[in-house]
Amino acid sequence: MNELQKIDSLLSRLDQLNKLKFNLSDFDDVNKKLQSSIENFRENFKDKEINKLSTDDKETFINILSKIESLESQILPKANLVNSFSNYKI
Repeated sequence: MNELQKIDSLLSRLDQLNKLKFNLSDFDDVNKKLQSSIENFRENFKDKEINKLSTDDKETFINILSKIESLESQILPKANLVNSFSNYKI
């Protein structure tokens, strides 16, 4: 599995976690793996151009961008709500 497919798979897992009852350890685990995969991809991609990606990799890349946008719209409001509660002082 190449790094793009790994990132795509981790985003799918994050989407699954988002639909379940919140579990910080699962979320942290997936998030750490995702950060690591993105960093690996970034380092390997430095010398390549997006034009040189295979057709499958381009499709995977577009799918990843779509998943990120979708997850951001779902998770960001929840994160903002949690953050507002954590800033609340009694």
